[in-house]
Amino acid sequence: METLNAYRQFRESAKLPQMEQGAPKQESALTLTDPDEIWAALQNAKPRQGWLQFQSHQQYFTDGPPAPEPHWGYLLAAEAVTSQGHSLSLRQNPGQGWILATHSHDEHGNGLCDEVRHRLHGANGCLVYRRYWRRDAERGYVQVHACLIDITEE
Repeated sequence: METLNAYRQFRESAKLPQMEQGAPKQESALTLTDPDEIWAALQNAKPRQGWLQFQSHQQYFTDGPPAPEPHWGYLLAAEAVTSQGHSLSLRQNPGQGWILATHSHDEHGNGLCDEVRHRLHGANGCLVYRRYWRRDAERGYVQVHACLIDITEE
């Protein structure tokens, strides 16, 4: 990839993150409409680490998800990493319900990717995301997707 080679030459002097070839590959997507089904579907995906957002609670986890407390309400959103290295995302569907999607990394995919770290609020650690970029004829390279790939504790 000509663009990737040019980026690598420029990266050091500009202090930019490392960029590689790659694209997200959707492994599965499950549409859920019943809030009571969401937790079971997430548990079935066997998340190892990630974060959860309930109606009245949010937290990260690094050794499997915690048991939900009744006063937290329904699970609204989540991102996690499985022991197989797949990225999970639970998002509200623009229509109705939720979508639980599983993605893997295709290192030969038609695009570019880099990694970015976001500090964990109230903890010594970071959420590590892989961002995916695709070339747009009018706008250049634009971010098209991001997947949680790790949680580091410092």
